[in-house]
Amino acid sequence: MSIHSTRALLEAALADNFDDLDRHAAYADLLLEEGDPRGEYIRLCLALEETNHSATRLQELRQQSANMYQQYEREWLGSLAKYLLDIPPAVDTRQTGASHAPHLLDTLETIDLLALELLNMPAPIPLNVKFTFSRGWVTTLDIEELTDVLLLALANAPETCLLQVLTIRDTQRLTPRLTLEALPRMPGIGSLKSFTLGSFGVRGDRRPAGELVLDWVSAMPNLRHLEIWSDNYFSPEIFSLRFEHLRSLLVQPCSTLPLERLTENQSLCHLERLHLGQDYFW
Repeated sequence: MSIHSTRALLEAALADNFDDLDRHAAYADLLLEEGDPRGEYIRLCLALEETNHSATRLQELRQQSANMYQQYEREWLGSLAKYLLDIPPAVDTRQTGASHAPHLLDTLETIDLLALELLNMPAPIPLNVKFTFSRGWVTTLDIEELTDVLLLALANAPETCLLQVLTIRDTQRLTPRLTLEALPRMPGIGSLKSFTLGSFGVRGDRRPAGELVLDWVSAMPNLRHLEIWSDNYFSPEIFSLRFEHLRSLLVQPCSTLPLERLTENQSLCHLERLHLGQDYFW
């Protein structure tokens, strides 16, 4: 069997069970055979998860892993690096002119622009995406505002192939057709264990559009946790989808209780937490 075939098999095994440390160790060994320094980094991460180290050894491992990550971070994040790491300089419209604001908005896809007035502030603008890099992989993404450019980047980024947790809080700037077609193509969509669309306390005009939910969630068969805060109507068919592993389901607002669909969906037999409610905060 070729190295590439073995690598694909191990990545599929990790997608099936990301918590299996033996699979991570086997993958690290394969990378080391290929001369890939990420294999050594994964080995360090796995060593840090062991509980029998002295305080001195633990500090050494932490320092080694931190040094390696700092050295290779941009390379390992690949095509996502500029969206996860880069902070463009703040823009002062008092110098550039307010008439350029629409153009500037188009060029700041990685920035959380809560209001156009932020463009008048000379202070740094915070990153739009928070992420976690665990055991050599991008495992969580928390996106404040999903834009067309960022969506296309995610849909074509192999670095998302073992993504475990995805949170998208605002989708108001997305092009509808692109939205429906792009996200289900993301390499890691099928391995997701947790998906949150919208968030508690986000005002109604920044809530995600409800029509996105069914198409996106249909591509996530391995979810353990699903949370939807949508300001628009979405199809109740979501309650008929097969979720063999789902443990927690929250949908708000939910104007009609889909009791018949819920009782008929036998795949939800492992559900431990169910919250369907009205949104009275905004």
